[in-house]
Amino acid sequence: MSEQETSAALVAVKQKNDKLVVTANQADPFAMLFDSAKFELLQRIAKVFSESDLIPAHFQKHMPNTLVAIHMAMRLGVDPLMFLQQSLVVNSTPGIRAQLVISLVNRSGLFVELDWEFKGKQQNDEWECECYATRKASGKRLTLSLTWAEVKAQGWLSRNNNPWLKQPAQMMRYRTAAMFARVYCPEVILGLYTNEELKDMQALDVTPDAEPKIEALNLKLTSALQHRTIETVNQETGEIKDAAPEIETPTLPNQADFAPPAPEKSKWSGR
Repeated sequence: MSEQETSAALVAVKQKNDKLVVTANQADPFAMLFDSAKFELLQRIAKVFSESDLIPAHFQKHMPNTLVAIHMAMRLGVDPLMFLQQSLVVNSTPGIRAQLVISLVNRSGLFVELDWEFKGKQQNDEWECECYATRKASGKRLTLSLTWAEVKAQGWLSRNNNPWLKQPAQMMRYRTAAMFARVYCPEVILGLYTNEELKDMQALDVTPDAEPKIEALNLKLTSALQHRTIETVNQETGEIKDAAPEIETPTLPNQADFAPPAPEKSKWSGR
């Protein structure tokens, strides 16, 4: 069994002499969720990982999140510890580092390894990064490009401590690789976004253009309540007015108004 197959192998649990025996198995990864014995073992593994100082802080002491991450690692066929080290959670959405995306694409066997080519002057609007690879099955060269003008148009330069400004070439490589994988082999990354993409999305979503202030809202509410009081209470006498508008009873038309006009007497009637 190759290293990749071994990494993708799941843990199977068998009952033997009242003891749990752990063996490698190429079973369906979903079997871990629907077999009580296997799921119990997965929980125990997740608990051990979550109590370790070697995993990122956002997984420490969070056994459920760790369990989900380990299951995702199994589906991707990567080592659970490596996946935990290369993943991040942003607004309850899991993401993986771009390095892991590149690794998954290159080891998938679908393409000759990813490579990049830059055109134009760095950080000018026409500066372009092209990510390309050749599909082994057809020999077709596949490309995906990104320009600096598109980076600015997307608002990716707006967040604080921005790596786009510190390492623009590296960020162009990472972003085009993620876009390439999402277009040409989404099954390899299970549709996951990279951490950098999620951070850029968060920077755009959580910063509204005009955030209403609580003082302004209170002022509007007070004004509305005062206006309502003036309409329903006489400010001089304190007498409560009838808020319901008076309905004017319509006058019914006289039936004579609808009587047909008397026919004129014809000047020929006497003849």
